[in-house]
Amino acid sequence: MSLIKPPPCIVTGCGRNAAIKAKTTNGDPIYRNYCDKHHRMRSRISLSKKHYCENRYGHLGWLCTSTIIDSCQLHVDHIDGDRYNDDASNKSTICANCHSLKTKLHGNHSTRYQKHADSTFESLFTFN
Repeated sequence: MSLIKPPPCIVTGCGRNAAIKAKTTNGDPIYRNYCDKHHRMRSRISLSKKHYCENRYGHLGWLCTSTIIDSCQLHVDHIDGDRYNDDASNKSTICANCHSLKTKLHGNHSTRYQKHADSTFESLFTFN
């Protein structure tokens, strides 16, 4: 077992050490990105989760037609693509199907979901 200095919490200005998530087989710690306090705050994201897909009226560009049977079908989506931005105005509850399609249409995490000019809903279903 070696002594590994814990990294700092990634929240700007926190100054605390990151919390231990687990230990390796040789006993070395594996750290989270957050300290205990901010990790608990992130786990409260599910408290803002609604019981329906917020895209049921089509604000993403298509109507959600999924039947929600259990809350496991619903995801908390970060609208701007930044998973560390937990402002209430940046979160919405959408079903797994709408979340997957939104990610496909808007690109991957590195583009922060900025819409590509050639990505449209129709282009997903056009075969050349």
